[in-house]
Amino acid sequence: MASTSVLLSKTILASVVLLATVCACTAVSPHAAGLSEDFYDKSCPQAASIVDAYVTKFLEKDRNFAGAFNRLQFHDCWVGGCDGSVLLNSTETNQAEREAHVNFGLRGVAEIDEIKAALEHFCPGVVSCADILILAARDATAKVGGPTWSVALGRRDGVNSSALMADTNLPFPVLNFSGLVANFAAKGFGAREMITLSGAHTIGQSHCNGILPHLYNFTGRDDANDTDPAMDKNFAVFLKKLCPQGNRTNTIFIDSTANTFDRAYYKNVLQGKGIFITDSTLITNPVGKKVVTKFSKPGSSFFTEFAAGMVKMGNLGVLTGTEGEIRKTCSRLLRQNLGLESLKLDDQEFPNSAVAELVVPADESRSHRELAPAPLARNRSAVPASHPNGSALRGVRKLLFETLSCALQDLSLTQGPVSSTSGILTFYVQIVNLCGACAMADIHVACGTWAWATPVDPFVFTRLVYNDCLVNNGQPLSSQGGVSFQYSSSAMYLMSIAIATH
Repeated sequence: MASTSVLLSKTILASVVLLATVCACTAVSPHAAGLSEDFYDKSCPQAASIVDAYVTKFLEKDRNFAGAFNRLQFHDCWVGGCDGSVLLNSTETNQAEREAHVNFGLRGVAEIDEIKAALEHFCPGVVSCADILILAARDATAKVGGPTWSVALGRRDGVNSSALMADTNLPFPVLNFSGLVANFAAKGFGAREMITLSGAHTIGQSHCNGILPHLYNFTGRDDANDTDPAMDKNFAVFLKKLCPQGNRTNTIFIDSTANTFDRAYYKNVLQGKGIFITDSTLITNPVGKKVVTKFSKPGSSFFTEFAAGMVKMGNLGVLTGTEGEIRKTCSRLLRQNLGLESLKLDDQEFPNSAVAELVVPADESRSHRELAPAPLARNRSAVPASHPNGSALRGVRKLLFETLSCALQDLSLTQGPVSSTSGILTFYVQIVNLCGACAMADIHVACGTWAWATPVDPFVFTRLVYNDCLVNNGQPLSSQGGVSFQYSSSAMYLMSIAIATH
């Protein structure tokens, strides 16, 4: 009997151990398939540190940018998934997400482009704009006092961006509680997660555009007295001074401690000091009010739940593997860097993917670090004879080089710190003509009071007067050609292309 009892105990113990082992091995990852935290460890090991350094720089200039980066992730992921589509410019034939009503006043796009330019210098064609957005939101949140979280990477950039889709998917700031719950449920988020992610309003700013309905049109009367009756009366007077009726462009902080990620947002909401209707509506529902009250108190789980919500959001609709593309500039598709949508030759249409292949074939790609003053050595009709449309494609390739025109945005300026063992701060600057057809001359750079501790060849880069530096002594940079130099200084000067001719 005793031996049977012992045998039974051992059997149960073995089963428990086996079950624990199986559960450990099959634990569900919090990240979407195809993403991993070590995705760039070999292809671009410095990616995360570069993003972090630039986010630090932007926040030192304007700490409120933390809210902008948070908003960019939400407004990107909520529309077709986390694919960087919110960053794209509109074209003559397409109104992109940034033009949507709900994206009025969206900030941070130029800053993401600047981060991307630095990454292109070190790891050309590797790090996606979608991943940069996710990293920037996490880093910015942590740097202003908020939580941090693990970020899995490997997203690729989308090729579609629609203002209509943004206005259809993103919640407008006039939704009531049930409307918000429905909007978040459509993306797989519960009511508590909606209230948690609304806490992002603890940082940032807003144009009056989204606040006016709360102050002057709460019931649809559209007059100066049509204010949310639940709003604190003194707070309403304060807001109306900052946002006069009809003024959509003034900006105000959306939290009493808008440069610090904390619990003040929930305290404000409970006091009738929510900026948007979507803020004040959180306590119109008993369940919502209970969560808001809990999050407003010290020791709450708000930070932990917010981090989990951002990770979950970062998994929405990701493109991986060979889907999408890796843009060179976050605000432009690869084909837009060439000014092309598609080409038609001899009644045969070649879509943007074929055009991209013709202009920048994979076997001819090269790092921007390999600059040469001479024109790019490239056979304009170098299409393999075995290509199924070889003859027509060779004609398209010739046509491309004969008809493409250049614009100022085809000039790429990247800059950043350089590792130095001397203890002296050193920075690099690189200027490249990305246009596929034209040389660019008389290039001037806005350079502020640029000065240096070590000499720079004046024929490469020289300051003429305040905020005006001349590149390459005014001589042309050929297609795909460029110049680069380093300088030592106590701080990095922020530069941008000002004017050029072609």
